Amino acid sequence: MLTLMEGSGVFDFPTNATVSRNSQSSAVRGDLIYTQQVGGSNPSAPTISQFACGSAVLTSKLRTQISVIAKSIVQHSVHAYVCVGYTDILGGANLNASLSFARARAVQQYLHQLLVARGRGAVQIFAYGAGVNPTAPHSASSRKVVVSLLG
Repeated sequence: MLTLMEGSGVFDFPTNATVSRNSQSSAVRGDLIYTQQVGGSNPSAPTISQFACGSAVLTSKLRTQISVIAKSIVQHSVHAYVCVGYTDILGGANLNASLSFARARAVQQYLHQLLVARGRGAVQIFAYGAGVNPTAPHSASSRKVVVSLLG
């Protein structure tokens, strides 16, 4: 895995992959992967929300939310997803970048664990830390991870 700091976020992806944030950035390496509605602009994108302030720990409530998403993924033929982590505005820019990535990474790892147990271990799941959620920076609902398709 390669971790790359780009702009205001952090990507974690296999070294032979390419990541692009819709039209906001250019490809990084290899074959293009375009995200669909990354950043929570898709109201139907599954969201794991209400992390504790300053934490990336997956509570039982958060694990239940991820389990529901895993069940949905098992039923579809899509093979690549991205977990985009967000924070509220509390804390500095570096802290929020690290925390948003830690949240995305925690969801990525647990989701992968569930998919392996269900026979879908070949699904690729990327983690991206986007920092502060620009749509609701002062809200506790900003402490979330959005799971989106890649295609």
